[in-house]
Amino acid sequence: MAFRALLIGDALVDVTLSGGSSPAKMRLGGIIHAARGLWALKAAYEIAFIAPSYLIDQVMHYALAHGASRADVLGIVTGAPNVVVIGEPKEVGFQEYELLLRDEYKCTFELATLSSKFKEQFTDILIFPGQYDLEVVLRACSKTKARIHIDIANGLRSLHELDAFSRPFETIITSTSSPLFLGSFRDSPERMAKELVGKKCQRFVFKENRGGARLFDSKSVVEVGAQSAIALTWRMFTWSLRPTSSRRCVMHHL
Repeated sequence: MAFRALLIGDALVDVTLSGGSSPAKMRLGGIIHAARGLWALKAAYEIAFIAPSYLIDQVMHYALAHGASRADVLGIVTGAPNVVVIGEPKEVGFQEYELLLRDEYKCTFELATLSSKFKEQFTDILIFPGQYDLEVVLRACSKTKARIHIDIANGLRSLHELDAFSRPFETIITSTSSPLFLGSFRDSPERMAKELVGKKCQRFVFKENRGGARLFDSKSVVEVGAQSAIALTWRMFTWSLRPTSSRRCVMHHL
């Protein structure tokens, strides 16, 4: 079956505050960042997104204009605008994310989408946790035969939240700025990889923000220098699905 991906998560509005000579910047974020990466890679994909009603038309239009074959509403957010304020405009340190009205966020799942979307034939599903009920999504994904990948850089307080998924993930992804990583693994990606690989996932991708990334599996660790973060992450875990013997000949594509 040809590669066909589904992206799941919140669609957000990123507002980067002005700093010095840098003007303020506003753009669609959340899973739309991943959509841009797949569009750049000319990969076949769809999105199932969660957003307030005021964003739905814009997100659908943007995703379809950037390569998505479908864009479906998975959940409706009330009580919060899904706006993230970013206080560090230069993207060289912690970006000081602040999700507006985070304590008022409520997500109501679209049951028709939830029941139908996971019956479709996808080779890969990439999940971005947020404030929505992750357990609902993980239990639905457990019924599919697709390879399931999850980016836990945000939206996860404990690895136990992943237990709702009935089998090991294909890939777990995180980054240096993840609160879970900083709080539970003492800034050690090796410790986190030891906890995850072979237990909760086949492969672990650790993004070092603008500094590159590392891929851990049961046999090796691969380091790749700084590139576009989303494209790099997607290339690394699709590359990791190849047999070990064929990896060296494709390294120059990463």
